Amino acid sequence: MRSFLLTAFFACIFICYTQTSSLAQDAPAQTQQTPDDSIENIYETATDDQIEEAQQYYNHCSKNDTISKQKDCKCATVAYLKTRLDLGSDATVKQIMSTNRNMCLKGKALSKLSKDRSTRDLSNLTNKQLAEAESVFQHCKERRALNSQFDCECFASRFLDERLEVGPLQNWDVIFSRFSSDCRNVVETTGIEYSSCMAHFGIKDAINMEPKEYCECYARQWADLFENYPGKITFNTKQSLKSQARGHCKDLDRFR
Repeated sequence: MRSFLLTAFFACIFICYTQTSSLAQDAPAQTQQTPDDSIENIYETATDDQIEEAQQYYNHCSKNDTISKQKDCKCATVAYLKTRLDLGSDATVKQIMSTNRNMCLKGKALSKLSKDRSTRDLSNLTNKQLAEAESVFQHCKERRALNSQFDCECFASRFLDERLEVGPLQNWDVIFSRFSSDCRNVVETTGIEYSSCMAHFGIKDAINMEPKEYCECYARQWADLFENYPGKITFNTKQSLKSQARGHCKDLDRFR
């Protein structure tokens, strides 16, 4: 039998989400995705353990200032549970978050995603151009160095924009360099950095701050540095950005 607390928690989540969805029906279509299965069906299908996992995700989202400013946590919790049901029990949390990276965005995060998308008319493209864009998408998905920092759908769309601009002769690396500051997956990478900070707090950071306070500071600073870095992000660049973010938050503690 479902526990009272879990039932009450998800009743609140689902009622709020249903109200939000009904208000959104008359709004213009957005480029992001939202969970579209019946909320009641999701709830009835999920096990107690899966519902408890989704509750933990909601707590993580709602208590993290960086993530909650970019995602609607109620919508994201429903999406998390739906994706858990779709992918099965063997899927990792990282896989679920990656699948849902463009779902339930709000405000500036949604606006930025919309601007990053290709706006070209696909009906004017040749099969060869479309096939190359698909190859770039798969190239991004299969390489951790790319998919850990880029939205691969946006990455492929921007590649297509640049290919049409420069012509068929330029190689991939030259084209990639033309949009190296675009399509950064700030939401997912920030979530990963926050989780990593919480998991390893105290090992490298001898500071007089609570883990949550410090890691939220670190995640906010990381997100700002990562999103606004003017150039190609390499492994060494990421290490430098992490060091800068840690130093910023340690300095805040020093003057408390």
